Amino acid sequence: MNRMDIEVKLYGTLKDYSPNGARALSFRMKIDGETRVQDILARLSIPDQTAKIILVNGAHGKKEQLLKEGDVLSVSSLLFGG
Repeated sequence: MNRMDIEVKLYGTLKDYSPNGARALSFRMKIDGETRVQDILARLSIPDQTAKIILVNGAHGKKEQLLKEGDVLSVSSLLFGG
């Protein structure tokens, strides 16, 4: 199966789910061609109800959306603004 590289950005308290406890804002992951947003959330052990805002390449994303090479997945647990 073809392996691809994506960037994952976690915001707010979701940084706690970064691999290796790094609490990094951004990190890279290898995925296969059948990987959906929900698969990444599960791989990182992020509870389903915790991921409130999902963006793929800066646009609103859905949990069932397939990811592709070079995508940037941003996930937040909070609403920001004022």
